[in-house]
Amino acid sequence: MVIVCIRAIVGLSSASATVYLAQEIGIDLLLATVVLSGLVTGRPLAAWVAADVYPFTPEMRSSETFSEVMRTVTLVWGCYFLARASVRLTALLSLSTDSYVLVIALTEVPFLVALLAWSVHYTTATFRRSEQWSVLFVGVPAVPVSTER
Repeated sequence: MVIVCIRAIVGLSSASATVYLAQEIGIDLLLATVVLSGLVTGRPLAAWVAADVYPFTPEMRSSETFSEVMRTVTLVWGCYFLARASVRLTALLSLSTDSYVLVIALTEVPFLVALLAWSVHYTTATFRRSEQWSVLFVGVPAVPVSTER
């Protein structure tokens, strides 16, 4: 809520839609920095998020498979935020405000949903391929199969 208020105050005080929209670029750069700095410190952000989404056992969390997956997912998300900042900056500098908003509206949700789906798929697929953890997935279909028509 604080960030929303700050953005609103900056946008209103500047009386510029460009300044207001440029804040999104700054937020994306900040997100990329935070996400990628987790890789440098050895604490990938994806590991924290994964712990809230799926009950990984302590053994799974301490495995090399888990570390590898979380580093990769964190790197991809960090690169996504950098790419999103670049797209927004390019759109802001080269398009009208209305066109900028349209570009963001048409690209934001599809890319986020695709990246979320990829993150889940990649994590699951890597654990399925792992010698250590593949036994947990024996007999479990990769994709739920519906028998209803």
